[in-house]
Amino acid sequence: VTSCPINTRTNTMAKSLCSVLGILVILRLGLIECQGQQLSGVLKVEDQRRLKDILSSASLDSLEKVYFTVNGLSALGTDSSDKKTLDKACQTAKSKLKEDSILSLFQASSVAAKAGSSCALTFSKDSVQKLLNNVLVEDTSAETIYHAVTALKNLKLVVNGEDVARILQVIVEREETPLSYAQAFLVVSTLGLNSTSDEVKYFMDAIEDVIGWGDSTDDMLFYEGGLSTTATVVEGIFTLMEAYKMDAKLGIGDIVKLCNFILNSKFAANTEDASYVAIATGLLANNHFYVPTAVTLYSRQAVSKGNQNLQVRLSTVLDGDLPKAKVKAVNIENADGDVVDKNKLFDFNEKSVYSLSLFNNVGGAAGIYTVEIGVTHSEGEPALDVTGAEIKVVVTQQVTISNAELSVMDREKESSKGKPLSYPSSAKEVFAADYHQKVVLKFTVTPEGANTPVKVHQAFVRMVKDKSNQEIFFIAEQNRQEDYIFEMDVSKVGKESFNSESGDYQMTLLIGDFTVDTPLQWTIGTISLKFADAPSPRKNHMDLYKASPEIKHEFRAPEKRPPVVVTTVFSVLVIVPAVILVLVWLAMGANVSNMAQNGLWSILFPVGMSGVFLLYYLFWLQLDMFQTLKYLVMIGVPTFYVGHKLLKRIAESRKP
Repeated sequence: VTSCPINTRTNTMAKSLCSVLGILVILRLGLIECQGQQLSGVLKVEDQRRLKDILSSASLDSLEKVYFTVNGLSALGTDSSDKKTLDKACQTAKSKLKEDSILSLFQASSVAAKAGSSCALTFSKDSVQKLLNNVLVEDTSAETIYHAVTALKNLKLVVNGEDVARILQVIVEREETPLSYAQAFLVVSTLGLNSTSDEVKYFMDAIEDVIGWGDSTDDMLFYEGGLSTTATVVEGIFTLMEAYKMDAKLGIGDIVKLCNFILNSKFAANTEDASYVAIATGLLANNHFYVPTAVTLYSRQAVSKGNQNLQVRLSTVLDGDLPKAKVKAVNIENADGDVVDKNKLFDFNEKSVYSLSLFNNVGGAAGIYTVEIGVTHSEGEPALDVTGAEIKVVVTQQVTISNAELSVMDREKESSKGKPLSYPSSAKEVFAADYHQKVVLKFTVTPEGANTPVKVHQAFVRMVKDKSNQEIFFIAEQNRQEDYIFEMDVSKVGKESFNSESGDYQMTLLIGDFTVDTPLQWTIGTISLKFADAPSPRKNHMDLYKASPEIKHEFRAPEKRPPVVVTTVFSVLVIVPAVILVLVWLAMGANVSNMAQNGLWSILFPVGMSGVFLLYYLFWLQLDMFQTLKYLVMIGVPTFYVGHKLLKRIAESRKP
């Protein structure tokens, strides 16, 4: 088998493994895949901190920005570090409040209600009560009702809950949109109605219809309008259920899909989106009915003999701990789809972390395994059970090299008994090969403690020249007997790979694979190579960074022009017909008396036309197109005007 050389230069031995380790890292990072009916992720602490930073850094110069900032911070939980932001938000709410604007009253009162007890608004109760009551009618919108009732509640003014609920029924049936119903849910949750009333029952029953109006994909549920509408629907549904302690009997899949859509927007870049994400995730993580359970990998992505446990963590969408649950590996499948074990319970560690000795469950066999996880919570817990969640994990192993031997033989020989080598020791003698010979390295890769050959993705032989540290890589390939063979014909690779530089080379074997726990680097020994040709002068690699020669463009040389005498005679011959024309006119007695009758116009027009022809002549000699057009406008416009006047004068003179 002829190997493919890979040429490179480096000064450190560690860099020689970069191609192997780089591929291994990429492979390992791609081995975790969570599927099934579960959360696509969680809003980690760093994600929450980033959202807080977005909210805190907003310019609090308008009521709208202040409203979203305070709502978002309140949903994420405020602390002493937020006091300055909340105080400034309160001041903005006080200064920007307009008593004749329902939206202004809604936003300012919401800010005051969540910015702290010291944030009190100053307003005229009677005028505000009258303004807000006037919009609580059937011909208004659900959004206006939401703003008005929220303001009345925040300002501790009077609200007739039953009347508002009846009005809302009429409005939402007319508008019939998810956003209208969501805003109605938020309003009804503040009215303090009897949970057995017809109004509450109506809106609780409507939750199922609103869920059905969403657009669904395999893992997400959302509404037209995007994040703002979807987050408001989530807020409305859960706020209504919490207010009246009633379960709307929602589907677990729908809740998880809604949560996944919200999480898909966790990298929000503006205050409004950050606020919506914070509010929705806060309700999904803290309610008494449906708390989605996130199953995340807690341990390393690879399981080995030294690290046998697969660890997972159960958490809320806000990365909070969940009560102890029953976590089971329903099925453990290998890469071929065969079930190697099933129904294995995870052991509870602490802080919602569960572990399973996966290495022992698969008998230590290296490979990629798919673990299907099921989670069952205690009865009465709001945390949702998980079924069909899949995590792909790699079981790695330590490998060793056996049956290694190195042969130096004539090029024509098929095989020859080589010198046995013992891993990890280096050969003490120096091997020698010239351009009449070939070098053959044969070895087997086996797991530690076993004799079964294994196939690895990376098997390199590296040659490093003494003094210059020049490195040349070759690939060893596996034969039908599952032995690896590296064969190098010295004469064939001499010029292309070694630049015919004879001398001593250090020979190293590199073994790596994503199922190998620790890549191997074995220094076999030193081999002296002798090539037939003399080495070519090697370019300094720093020449690559020097400036390249300047590229100079040469245009075609102009053709040789004719003698001046020829061009002059030609020009005269061109003018002669015009001269002859004038002479003939004079001989025939041309009548030019009409020019005097038409006054100055009959003189200016020929002058203007002559100027146009002169400009045309100069265009061919020295002017470019843009210069010519500029001068043509300057000459042409007056000439056109003069010509018009001349034609008008001639027409008038011919009238009887």
